[in-house]
Amino acid sequence: MIQFKQISGVFVMGIISLLFGCKEVELIQPDFTNSMNKVIHLNNGATLSYEMPGNMSNNFNFSERYKVESPKTYRIDISDTSEYKPDTWKLAKKIDGGMWDYFGDKKKGLNGELGSLNVALFISEYSDGNIERYVLNAYENFLNGPDGLNTKMRSSEMGQSYTDIELGDWIVNAPPQLNRITFGGKEYFHWQVKNENRGREFVYYIFPLDDKHFISFMFHYTVKVKDEQGLAAQTGFVLADIARFMKHVEFHEKQE
Repeated sequence: MIQFKQISGVFVMGIISLLFGCKEVELIQPDFTNSMNKVIHLNNGATLSYEMPGNMSNNFNFSERYKVESPKTYRIDISDTSEYKPDTWKLAKKIDGGMWDYFGDKKKGLNGELGSLNVALFISEYSDGNIERYVLNAYENFLNGPDGLNTKMRSSEMGQSYTDIELGDWIVNAPPQLNRITFGGKEYFHWQVKNENRGREFVYYIFPLDDKHFISFMFHYTVKVKDEQGLAAQTGFVLADIARFMKHVEFHEKQE
């Protein structure tokens, strides 16, 4: 008499995969095992070090250009505002930036493309000595000031007005407050904003350099997944990579 034993679902799926040539598609994402070490020397004596993960995006040949064009060491005079330019809610000088693509199972994303992640490092100046108040006020002006993003959305060129309810997700909500989080023994101000640039999610970490200047790590990402479960999973991958990036950031104060 033949006896049948219960076989686990995982084991059965493994047999099916072997029989039909199926295999789990590896997720392509930022490679933290092949990072470029970067250092910023500030004229106040402080030093910032961080890592740019490998496997950067090939869009516009960015990966190869970054290796050639981006220096490993920067020397920045934070008091020199001649190169500061408006960038969304802040007046800032961009120092460095990277971009990565996520690829995986074609069934989950758009032809295998699951999303993207960008990071940009800025030096900015704030005026009133309170960095949290400065950021919240800057957002209010950027979004709802005379030339704000939301202000422009509320009235059309034809003179028609729209309410925030009618506009729905087209209205960008400023962070109600800034959270605080610690990496490498340093406390950062942190918040997230949706659609600061349409279609992207933004994650900020900023660190005050003195009572007039701060450095910001601005991340923005997109997720291109077809179902809600996959959307949540891929968003989790991206946020985990952002946290991994920040864990490699180190500040060293000037030694007296």
